[in-house]
Amino acid sequence: LRNVLVSDTSRNGVEASIDGDGDVVLDFRDVHVENAGSNGIQILIRTTSGTVDGTFERVVVRDAGADGLLVADIARGDSTYVVDRSLFENCRADGLDIAFFTPGKRRNAMVDVRQSSAIGNRFGGVEVGDGRSGSTVVTLVLDDVVATNNGGNGIGDETISMLVARDVTASDN
Repeated sequence: LRNVLVSDTSRNGVEASIDGDGDVVLDFRDVHVENAGSNGIQILIRTTSGTVDGTFERVVVRDAGADGLLVADIARGDSTYVVDRSLFENCRADGLDIAFFTPGKRRNAMVDVRQSSAIGNRFGGVEVGDGRSGSTVVTLVLDDVVATNNGGNGIGDETISMLVARDVTASDN
């Protein structure tokens, strides 16, 4: 999606469910979602092979009824996500939530969040990790990230294996 504005939906602002096999490429640039009734952007990936490469650049989600950006990654291959120059604000659950679920298959995932903010979300600001399956080795890279005034964690989630952080502000969470 490029140069898209979605506002005032009764359910998810943007919703995608990806099944099957093979590589997955997500490319969201200049996407703005305002006042979604549920998740601002919801992506469910259930693939049996291949890698996942996701880019979310200049994505703005405000006032979503649940998560701002929710990715539930149940892929079997390795995954890489880049969230760049994005804002998740005043959502009624997490601002940014990227969760990995792959029981029984060991794989790697990297989430790189740069020059982005999560502000005033009801639960967590930036929530990234293995959703309790314990089989995804998750690396979280934060560079120039602000997570403030969130109702839960500023930054965190179930399980990450490595954290690299530069110029991070997490306050009043």
